[in-house]
Amino acid sequence: MPVASLMEEEALSAPDRVAAVLEEGVAERRALVAALLAEPPALGVTVGRGSSDHVCSFAAWTFLRRLRLPTMSLQPSLVTRDGAEPRVERALMLAVSQSGQGADVIGVTAWGRSAGARTVALVNDPASPLAAAAEFVLDQRAGPERSVAATKSVICSMAGVLALAADLSDDDHLHRVLGRLPSELHATAAAGGGLEIGPFAGAEHAFVLARGAGLAAGAEIALKLKETCGLSAEALSAAEVRHGPREVVGPGFLVVALALPGPTEGDVRTAAAELAAQGASVIMLGCASDDTWRMPTVDPVSAPLAALQLAYPAIARAAQARQRDPDRPRTLSKVTSTF
Repeated sequence: MPVASLMEEEALSAPDRVAAVLEEGVAERRALVAALLAEPPALGVTVGRGSSDHVCSFAAWTFLRRLRLPTMSLQPSLVTRDGAEPRVERALMLAVSQSGQGADVIGVTAWGRSAGARTVALVNDPASPLAAAAEFVLDQRAGPERSVAATKSVICSMAGVLALAADLSDDDHLHRVLGRLPSELHATAAAGGGLEIGPFAGAEHAFVLARGAGLAAGAEIALKLKETCGLSAEALSAAEVRHGPREVVGPGFLVVALALPGPTEGDVRTAAAELAAQGASVIMLGCASDDTWRMPTVDPVSAPLAALQLAYPAIARAAQARQRDPDRPRTLSKVTSTF
């Protein structure tokens, strides 16, 4: 099937770019790991906007699960607008950005460094202002990304987070997962041709269901549905949807359910079945043979990355089916700087 957009083309290049992250980023991670092991942080803090904030959510989950490091998102306006000065001395502050140009993320990172945090920029441009503001730089190594919709930079950033966690914990299982990751992503990309996008045609509202580590991928998919398909989409935990949001679901509503392998897979499948009974159209993304969007069997650790690898090209095609250009949303630009 021919590639019809930059978004799809760039998403399909992610496996090779992830291999570069893992192979070429060793020295960067080694220097950071040495510093963190010498002075272990008691707190993790993340800073990011848009897709980068979804990487931050993935990092928070990963650091807590794999490193037992409590990690919180720091809203930039707390510092840039309200002038607050949270206690971040010796915290690990991870700032994520594709461009490294956002004024608020730069400002918070510079402030955090002066306040005693160990600041790390996970950025696709190591010569950017954000990289200059941080003490350490981890290069996303995604290469130029021309579509407004970020894809490969997100997957590369998540891979960088996993690699850092593996190096800090010296976890053999994580290292084995990372060793297989590029080939798993290649296999997932190959499985994505011709995925069903019919339910997107007439949908006006959507829920993206996930849980656990998959919730960050769910939030990213919901954002892509908004910015490329013009679809009102919200990411929800498969548990949280039962606390009120399910009331709005009925015929014409679309549900994308990330039934990723792991302890929460059954929760997502059950919640999706309940919403289907209310009249929703359901796209099930998982590894089961009858899933609508099926990906090869992957490890639960890498499943959120594989889910994005599978979903990004399909979302680009769904946007085109809705007569929209996924590379050039009408109200967005590649670099968005807020303060």
